Amino acid sequence: NDENGQEFGFTGEVLEVIPQEKIVHTQIFDPGDLGVSMGGEQSIITVTFEEADGVTNVATSINYASKADRDAAFSTGMTEGMELSYKELEGVLADL
Repeated sequence: NDENGQEFGFTGEVLEVIPQEKIVHTQIFDPGDLGVSMGGEQSIITVTFEEADGVTNVATSINYASKADRDAAFSTGMTEGMELSYKELEGVLADL
């Protein structure tokens, strides 16, 4: 759900996992009732983990099928949602 209660989702497949280093997966956006179309093409997402001085840095790279898909994704406010998700994850991990 977004902040207005509108529902959306994602499907995908894990392509590669290197423990403590990298996860690569596909992602297809299901706009639900957001009313945003991204063409239904899959994106390739690479998440890397790098430890430095006891701190793990996480970097996410998203390769969209087209510039139009990328622009549509950004128009949804996805960057703010991703930042919120990473902050919540950081809090959960701190409690472990």
